[in-house]
Amino acid sequence: VVVGEEKGSVTLDTLNRPHQLNVISPEVVLKLAEYLETWENDDKTKLILIKGAWRAFSASGDLKMFYYGGESSKSPKRKHTIMF
Repeated sequence: VVVGEEKGSVTLDTLNRPHQLNVISPEVVLKLAEYLETWENDDKTKLILIKGAWRAFSASGDLKMFYYGGESSKSPKRKHTIMF
């Protein structure tokens, strides 16, 4: 979902859901937050880059999550339901 790499003082986070145009799901948010928190506390890290795999950075949020009341087929369970 998110691939993290270190290249010297630069860290690279790649949103890696190219067939879904890198939509942002709860799983992506959690993994991205995990990487960012780790590298924020790393004195060696001077720059954090975030990119999307393939042809899109991100096509927005995962609409399946909203349709199914806050849960996509692979999203973590949530305590609250989102309704529109």
